[in-house]
Amino acid sequence: MIACCGRLAGAILGISFAFQVACSIEAAAQETGAGSLNGGVCASSSAAFDDPLSKPHWNGWGVDPSQTRFQSSDMARLAESDLPRLKLKWAFGFRGATRSVAQPTIVGGRLFVGSQRGKVYSLDAKSGCTYWEFGAIKGVRSAIVIGQRSDGWAAYFGDAGASMYSVDALTGKELWRTKVDDHPAAVITGSPTLVGTTLFVPVSSYEEVTGANKSYSCCTFRGSVVALDASTGKLLWKAFTIADEAKSGATNAVGVQLMGRRGRQFGRRRPLMQPPKGSTPRQATTTRTHRRRPQTPSSPLTPARASGRGPAR
Repeated sequence: MIACCGRLAGAILGISFAFQVACSIEAAAQETGAGSLNGGVCASSSAAFDDPLSKPHWNGWGVDPSQTRFQSSDMARLAESDLPRLKLKWAFGFRGATRSVAQPTIVGGRLFVGSQRGKVYSLDAKSGCTYWEFGAIKGVRSAIVIGQRSDGWAAYFGDAGASMYSVDALTGKELWRTKVDDHPAAVITGSPTLVGTTLFVPVSSYEEVTGANKSYSCCTFRGSVVALDASTGKLLWKAFTIADEAKSGATNAVGVQLMGRRGRQFGRRRPLMQPPKGSTPRQATTTRTHRRRPQTPSSPLTPARASGRGPAR
């Protein structure tokens, strides 16, 4: 009884502390953030976006196509001695969401971030006000990549329905949308990588969840990397981690046909480019695959060693 009450009291104290912290952050955001004006909408929707990658930025998951996640001092402009003096400047709430897992991208003085409900936001990095919001079909959890196009800049990202998007980075207008996998459980949770005019997209699934249903004929999904033309969204090529499609196997306890082999998906991983010693765009790889299995001889992908730099996203 005493142990039970102790655990209950601890839970109540934890909830109380979380509530106090949340209220403190909200109050601080209201006091310090200019984003509360005009309903949080920025007064001007056409802030300067000239040569943004030459200025301090964090683009995509790992800053650059090699996915090093290393920020030089020139770009960071933040010394170790500055850390104790950092304070909350503004806070932003995701309407209708219960969690936030997407890594923000900061380019050209703007912050780009996806959300659980499929909304993608472009915020002012200084005030937190909203330049635009875009509604994807499903949730967006990958980091957004900003790239230059012929007449401006584009933001690239994927959703939980395996669709890739390109929207105007300044206005949020959709430029193109491409479905990269028709499997009903396919998702894009890893961040795309832009190299030149080619966009490399990792494709995963949630078939581990659907496979728990005994009436589901599991499992048929194959992980892949897809290459798209960044200007049009046109499919250039698709490389599967398992060369052959799933084949019929045994039946389960309720008589449902099971399939195999499957898997080797690119969960929350991101394509990186190997050093270009005679390499081609097909040699885009990931730092880790979902499961460590021998590479199939006919697969055009080459596994890269685990980098060990930063958490997987």
